[in-house]
Amino acid sequence: MILPILAFGYIFAMRAFLVYLPLYLEDGGLSQHKIGALVSVFQIAPLLLLIPFGIMGDRFRPRHLMVTGLLIFAGALFVSAKLSSFVPLLFVFVVVGLGGSLFTINCDSLYFKSITDRRRGMKLAWYSGIRAMGFGLGPFLAGYVLDANFMLLGNPMLVGVLSILPFIVISLFLWEVPAERIVLADYARDLRRKQVLVLAVIVFLFSYHFGVEATCFSLFLKHRLGQDNVAIGHTYLYIIMALAPAMIVAGSISDRAGHPNLLGLVAMGCSAVGNGAMLLVGSLGWLLVARFIHVIGDGAFIIFNRVAIASLFQRRRMGGGLGTLTTVGFIGSFLGAYTGGLIPGHVWPFYVAGVLAVVGMVVFLVSGISFSNRGESLRYAEGQAKVDAPQQGEY
Repeated sequence: MILPILAFGYIFAMRAFLVYLPLYLEDGGLSQHKIGALVSVFQIAPLLLLIPFGIMGDRFRPRHLMVTGLLIFAGALFVSAKLSSFVPLLFVFVVVGLGGSLFTINCDSLYFKSITDRRRGMKLAWYSGIRAMGFGLGPFLAGYVLDANFMLLGNPMLVGVLSILPFIVISLFLWEVPAERIVLADYARDLRRKQVLVLAVIVFLFSYHFGVEATCFSLFLKHRLGQDNVAIGHTYLYIIMALAPAMIVAGSISDRAGHPNLLGLVAMGCSAVGNGAMLLVGSLGWLLVARFIHVIGDGAFIIFNRVAIASLFQRRRMGGGLGTLTTVGFIGSFLGAYTGGLIPGHVWPFYVAGVLAVVGMVVFLVSGISFSNRGESLRYAEGQAKVDAPQQGEY
């Protein structure tokens, strides 16, 4: 249970500052282009070392890497709270992103390694659902703190620092996992499979909208709907409340069907409709309708992607495989965040994201590939004809 709590804690702290970062920077006089650059550098920074971080988690003890990542994240975020110029903030946000990625990839990898094939969809759904609660609760509570300037915390970066501190303490109680002997050539063989390549393309196209949301959504709420910090926090909470149930339903569907393929198509369809509908939104009611449709897609895609990854890679190389697919997602998210600052207005980037989701559906259908809930797709290369026996820490 400690891994889902830690995953929730990081997302809670990260969203507590990231949602309000564009508003804070705008009040500080930065242009939309510079705001997009700062938000996007937080997205792209993990690309520098995300795959090595994942391989390190396979080779070394992930507990130490996770604690180190949280400390780097908190320390760099504290430094950023003291800065106001664009260039220094740009460099510090690179460090913030690296610390977060070191924690995230090893937390996810350790959980993936701890589960077996049985009811894999539901296990990943519960983990992802608890983690996702941070997306809503972080902005919700931070909105009140920032609006009231509680304890002089009018800076979202300081709110993020204080939010992560309790979870750094909790991370000290993680269990130790023995190091594995790895061969780098095995990672290359894993990544050459058609299933992995197609999944990478789909993840890239779908992840574009995550960056768009980071740059444009809070600005959309402020300028299009006239919301203040508290109202923005409430809106995020309303939307994210639907994410965890969507994941649980998606996990159940995946387990019953024996594969997550339908979830992938539903996810991209809902994303296309929900993002395209943002062009028509003029009130909170219609916004919630559009985003609820979109969140159903997010929940379905997260389970589709995680079940597919868990079935494609051997446990001992899960960190490297997960790091690669997560890197692809961050590239898509970075492009969404950056172009979201370049495209005029705060709504057209959502339309572009919807179009890319349709392209993802076409790629999936044309490729003709299929994913399974069972982790057998790469065992052929290692002469394993049966599912690995549960090891210590598995359930």
